[in-house]
Amino acid sequence: MFTSKMKEHSTIRSILFVICQHGSYRYFKPLWEKWNRNKTEFTWHVLVDTKTLNIPDPEKKKFNILNSAENLQKEPNLIISSTTGSRIEKFYFNKAKKKKIKIFQLIDSSYDFKKRIFITNGNKNYPDRLIMIDKKSIIYAESLDKIKRNISINIGHPAWENISLLKQKRLTDILFVSQPVQNDYKEELGYTQLDVINQVLLLKKEKGISSLNISYHPREKKNNSDLFDKVLNESKGLNNCGTIIGMFSSLMVNAYYSGRNVISFQPVPKKNMDFLSQRGLIKVVSSYKELKENLFKGCIVRPKNNPFNGSCKRLDKFIQREIRLL
Repeated sequence: MFTSKMKEHSTIRSILFVICQHGSYRYFKPLWEKWNRNKTEFTWHVLVDTKTLNIPDPEKKKFNILNSAENLQKEPNLIISSTTGSRIEKFYFNKAKKKKIKIFQLIDSSYDFKKRIFITNGNKNYPDRLIMIDKKSIIYAESLDKIKRNISINIGHPAWENISLLKQKRLTDILFVSQPVQNDYKEELGYTQLDVINQVLLLKKEKGISSLNISYHPREKKNNSDLFDKVLNESKGLNNCGTIIGMFSSLMVNAYYSGRNVISFQPVPKKNMDFLSQRGLIKVVSSYKELKENLFKGCIVRPKNNPFNGSCKRLDKFIQREIRLL
């Protein structure tokens, strides 16, 4: 899939990002924007999975996005990949190991660390480095999931830094943030997003609820949309609603650091998938009764500062240092 049009001894290093997930695309986007403004000493391209990501044409040009690696002028010196178990990710992990190309992988969640690594790389196969979003994720991954030690680096989350406080809105204007749980986990969690939606919709019968709205994940079918007051995109949802209900999602983190009241609803509590409630920042409930009782007091700890500020700078410094060593 690579064509070699440049001499192998070229001193210009190159990086290939292999991205197959919306969350991973958002994670690296601030870095690409920075590199787009400031010329780098290396070349870089982004290969996306067109089956899961629909990138606007202006961004394709801006971020050197490829639908195929055939246009690359040389094999990369470094591959940085998402971890979703996609065919493309598997191909480039195997190529990296075969060609002795250094490979870093991103886990931008706080659960299923070993599962994400092994469904992408094969059993007991690890990348050279794992990019993680915080220290607790590394602790969970090494102590609970028993992943290989000393390959993880705490970078933070560039898409979560510099989140501004939003103008206060009524807590009674509610947004439910959906996730494609049924597609991603089948029956593994003991519930699907439809189970949660049916429970959340019961709020419409409660007195004092001003509006009940929904925001769907980009990969998700808009089931039951007619039962909500409005279908809102992420930006409008956060700007217009004071209370955010979700199962587990990055949008909930954005909402929390924007000053919104956030609560996690996971009907089967055996496996907490939510980043915020794992860290004791918001409440997690498992029944409609608990949701109703805690609806307007979801936040346990109000954010005083954003621990993810500086993430893009750390990511840039890390990659720049590593590419110079190759």
